[in-house]
Amino acid sequence: MAECRVWDRKRWQSERTTYKIPKGAGGIGVSVGDALDKFHKERAKNHQSALKACDPLEKQLTSYAKKVAKLKPSSKGERYADWAKLVESRLIGNLKDYKRGLQQEAQAVQQYPRVYAQAVADLREIKTEREEWTGDGTFVPTNAKDAAANFGKLAGWATVVASSSPALSMDAARKYHKAFQDLEAVGWTNNVLNQLARTMQAMLAHL
Repeated sequence: MAECRVWDRKRWQSERTTYKIPKGAGGIGVSVGDALDKFHKERAKNHQSALKACDPLEKQLTSYAKKVAKLKPSSKGERYADWAKLVESRLIGNLKDYKRGLQQEAQAVQQYPRVYAQAVADLREIKTEREEWTGDGTFVPTNAKDAAANFGKLAGWATVVASSSPALSMDAARKYHKAFQDLEAVGWTNNVLNQLARTMQAMLAHL
C-alpha cells in the first residue's frame, strides 16, 4: 500500500508541545489525537477503508489549522501561526500525498489487466511482422509508436501494482522494465522482443 507519513497521536502531541500549543486549541470541539487514531485504525483495514478515511481527516485538520492561525499568543509564547503552517504543509501535505498514492494504486489495479492484454497483443503482432520481414536495414514494426507507448504504460502500472500488491512481484516488474529500457536503447531486435516476451510471461504468472 502507499507509504503513509501521516502522524500518529504520539507524534502529534510531541510536535504540538514543541510549538507550545495547548491541548484543544482551535476550538473545533473534536480531538485531533482521536481523529488521527481513528484514521490509522481505518487505514489498517484495507485499501478502500484507507482511501475513505482521508477526506474526513483532511477536512478536520484544515478547519483546525485555519482556526489556530487566528489565535493570538499569550505570555506563554504559543507559536500559533507557525504551528498552523506546519499542520498545513507537513500533516495535511502528507495526508494529500498518501491519498494520491492510494488513488494511483486503485487506478493501477484497474488499468493493469487492460494494458497488459494490449501489450501482449502488440508484441504478438510485432513478432509475426518481424518473422515475415525481409527488408534491409533496421526493422521497425508498423505499430511501433503505439506499441512502445503501451509497453511504457505497462512498465509504469506494473511498478505501482508490484509495490502495493503481492499478486505481482517487484522482481518481475523490474525485469520487464529493464527489457523496455533495452527496447528504447537498441530498438526492435529479436533479442529485445524475446526479452519482452519472457518478462511479460513472468508477470502473468504472478497475477
